[in-house]
Amino acid sequence: MELDHVEAFLAIARSGGFARGSAALHLSQPATSRRIQLLETELGAPLFDRLARGVTLTEAGRAFMPHAQAILASMRDGIDAVSAVRGTGHGTVTLALLFGLFVVVYGVPDHPGQPPAPGRRYPALGTARRRLTVARCGPS
Repeated sequence: MELDHVEAFLAIARSGGFARGSAALHLSQPATSRRIQLLETELGAPLFDRLARGVTLTEAGRAFMPHAQAILASMRDGIDAVSAVRGTGHGTVTLALLFGLFVVVYGVPDHPGQPPAPGRRYPALGTARRRLTVARCGPS
C-alpha cells in the first residue's frame, strides 16, 4: 500500500469528489483515479460509490477511513520524531519577557515604539504577543 494512495483516498472522502480531491492534492484527476483504482484493487473492495455529483463512501470505505487517518497521523508523528532528533523540530514555547530580555531575544525594534519583527531574524519562529499587566504585591 502506497502512502500517496491513502492520501488520495482521504482527500476524495473529505472533498466529496474526485475533481475536488485531485485539486486539493495538486494532481490531475486521472492520476488520482489511478491511485484509488490501485488502492481498491489491493484492498479487494470498492471504497467509493461514484455518483453523478460526487462520491460517497462504501461500507468498505467507511471501514477503511479510521485506519487511513491513523496511517497519516502515524507518518506525521514519525516525521516530527525525526525532526526532533535532527534539532529541526517545532513546538510552542511560552516566554514572559521584560523589555531588556526582549531586545536580547528579538533585537532592536525596526521603528521606534514598535517591537522588532522576529520573523525577519528567525523565519521559522512564529510568535503571538500579549500585553501583561503587572500587579504590585505586598504593602504599598
